Amino acid sequence: MADGSPIEWTDASWNPVRGCERVSEGCRNCYAEVLAARFSGKGFWGEGLAKWVTRPDGTREARWTGKIVPREEMLELPLRWKTPRRVFVNSMSDLFHERVPDDFIARVLDVAYRCQQHTFQILTKRPSRMAEFLAGSSGQGLANAEFFRNVWFGFSAEDQATWNERAAAVDDLTAHGFNTWASCEPLLGEISIRPGQVRWAVLGGESGPHARPTVIGHIRHLLRAFQFDGVPVFVKQLGAHPVNREGVPHPIKDKKGADMAEWPTDLMVREMPR
Repeated sequence: MADGSPIEWTDASWNPVRGCERVSEGCRNCYAEVLAARFSGKGFWGEGLAKWVTRPDGTREARWTGKIVPREEMLELPLRWKTPRRVFVNSMSDLFHERVPDDFIARVLDVAYRCQQHTFQILTKRPSRMAEFLAGSSGQGLANAEFFRNVWFGFSAEDQATWNERAAAVDDLTAHGFNTWASCEPLLGEISIRPGQVRWAVLGGESGPHARPTVIGHIRHLLRAFQFDGVPVFVKQLGAHPVNREGVPHPIKDKKGADMAEWPTDLMVREMPR
């Protein structure tokens, strides 16, 4: 939980839930999974959440155990922040994981409602549950977009297949006035969109020691599609291994590809929604 964040599109992180599980290829090099495994020793904050496993080639990787921990003690943290800020909800987990209780999700959203001075940025790889919850199928009756005017409900997608599945899950939310957004990071393939699917987008390549290549043309294609649709876009980074469509590396010195001075000029776009 940080009042201040290295993530360029937010100001602070708030983690009322710990623990997660992989659901697609975009999860393979999850930074939260690595951190949880690194601090998984007895008495540390990641105890029981993740572990190190050995691959067939003898190398190790972090893997979630599937344990999910709702954290009562963290629920009211944003209430203590008086200065308005953008708050990334669950940078280390997924609020809409199947084992996070409905009543706990409702309490998290209630805190967001009580903190109208902040803008809350929720990101999930399980938008179907998010949409069902907001439509009221959970029994909580939380289907009023105006009630959540300071909350942005987002999903992650790394390729066309995950985009098609997850964007479809939020179509009704967007149509009914909810603030919806998409994070296409790590962008692992080209994505084509339909108009009106989301109201904001973040794009970026993969970073870290095992980062996969990012085709700069895939970022450009998606950026132009969102711009044509009138959607503000935040290009976060090119990733550790940006390449052109022929696989030729784009020269960078920054290990995340986050130095905008090293980018093609047409990708120097960092817009926030109103």
